[in-house]
Amino acid sequence: MPTIRHDEQRLEKARNDINLLRSQINSVRTGFNPVDPGHPHGLPFNSLTVAAGGDAFPTGVNFKAKLRDIGTAVDTLLSTHEGTFGRLSRALTANLLLGEDAEYKNVNTANTVGLPNTTTHPNTNTTTTSASPNTSTNTTKPS
Repeated sequence: MPTIRHDEQRLEKARNDINLLRSQINSVRTGFNPVDPGHPHGLPFNSLTVAAGGDAFPTGVNFKAKLRDIGTAVDTLLSTHEGTFGRLSRALTANLLLGEDAEYKNVNTANTVGLPNTTTHPNTNTTTTSASPNTSTNTTKPS
């Protein structure tokens, strides 16, 4: 019989790692070095400027425009990645909640029909079996 494995610890770790990446992306977008947040090293990419001469110096004007365009493109790309990671984090959260809900429903159904209560404890990967299979006790989800 095939088994479905819901590895809660692995999903939690993935979600935490993704949220860390999101935080780092937001730090970079605002001009902070995520490795050294106590020392800002710049400005947000979409507001980078350079002093390259006045309006009468065409090379400086072109350079300023290119820098602004590239900074805006980098910011847009980082923003897109942050949004993608946000959706992935929410999907992992939903998956964790669905797995938990399914486990409670399975335990309640087994108890209702008189099957022995065998549940796997997520932190220890051990299984417990109730001594009396005819005892019907429903489990409620913690809030």
